[in-house]
Amino acid sequence: MKQIHKLIASGFGTGFLPGAPGTFGSALAGGLIWLYWYSVSSFHYSDAQLLYILITLFFFFAGIISTNALQQEWGHDSPRFTVDEMAGMFITMIWIECNPQNLLAAFVLFRFFDILKPFGIRLMEKVHGGWGVMLDDILSGIYANITLHVILFFSAYYF
Repeated sequence: MKQIHKLIASGFGTGFLPGAPGTFGSALAGGLIWLYWYSVSSFHYSDAQLLYILITLFFFFAGIISTNALQQEWGHDSPRFTVDEMAGMFITMIWIECNPQNLLAAFVLFRFFDILKPFGIRLMEKVHGGWGVMLDDILSGIYANITLHVILFFSAYYF
């Protein structure tokens, strides 16, 4: 079971990559998001969106469980934990059309909020256990999602 927790918590191994594991985890999530929307192109949009939200919830809850199981060994919010970035990226793209421009904008916005941690995001890191690992990236994803929705609204309105 511990190996499964390591696989999930490390974002399928991206947490072990040198340099910027959170960026690698976010990039992997972007690739999975692209693959998901490509593979469900024949689905009715509302069905595809519901399944997407269920996958996002899986990353969130599996992330809480797996990071909680490994905190004793890896420490609180270890750089090895990248499932939180994956969940945050999935949240960033909720109800956003998946095309290369939007996916790139989502990636940049999510990384911006995740790295700088403005508007109370840093406070989420103080929550204990797996919840604390996940919540700062969840809030970063929510902020990035809202920001991207605003950008897309005004770009459609003015251009």
